[in-house]
Amino acid sequence: MYFDDLAVVHDEGFGDLARRAAPEIARPLRARGIRGGLVVDVGCGSGIAAQHFVARGYEVLGIDVSAAMIRLARAKAPRALPRRVDR
Repeated sequence: MYFDDLAVVHDEGFGDLARRAAPEIARPLRARGIRGGLVVDVGCGSGIAAQHFVARGYEVLGIDVSAAMIRLARAKAPRALPRRVDR
């Protein structure tokens, strides 16, 4: 579980995976005409992928165990629904 300082480091240092993965996930959905609906982002982290999906018209339920990451996700993707869950 991350605290605020490590959550920011993780977001800035390792967010590239989510930035590259989100379009690859959205592409086949859109190709099949799925342009809306609910995306459940398990391990949503700082909300990078959630931000991508929301911008393309999807509803997003983001789930993470880290309260610090959920705070970042709420700031980054305010229209998503990030929720913290216990392990």
